[in-house]
Amino acid sequence: MTSAGEFHDVVSCFGDPFDAYHGNSPRTNVQDGVWTSTEYPAEYDISLHNELSQASRWPRRLFFCCLVAPQTGGSTPVSDGRALLDDLDPGVRSRFESRGWPTCSPCTAGTARASRGRRRTRPTTGPLSSSC
Repeated sequence: MTSAGEFHDVVSCFGDPFDAYHGNSPRTNVQDGVWTSTEYPAEYDISLHNELSQASRWPRRLFFCCLVAPQTGGSTPVSDGRALLDDLDPGVRSRFESRGWPTCSPCTAGTARASRGRRRTRPTTGPLSSSC
């Protein structure tokens, strides 16, 4: 893959692109459905998070493409927030909920939980947030 256009063509094979990014991090729209990564300085870490969990709609799939690799770092850990929530100590989860921290998106509450046995990445920093 050598261009944003090629990336767009591949992603388009999976259905309509999610062309409206309404997140809160600085990004540039390269072309329809193709956005830059978060435009923070390289020394900033981005904690594990649920993509667009604050939005009223979010993409069903995320696609990543790297046209210019960083000299160091640049990894993108991906995890299932439902599995992380399932693994969280029930007492800790209860304390979050009692303080008003939602652990489920109202749009997805009651849907099937993550299947057991998936490889999971545990967050090391950042607040709890999950769409379950």
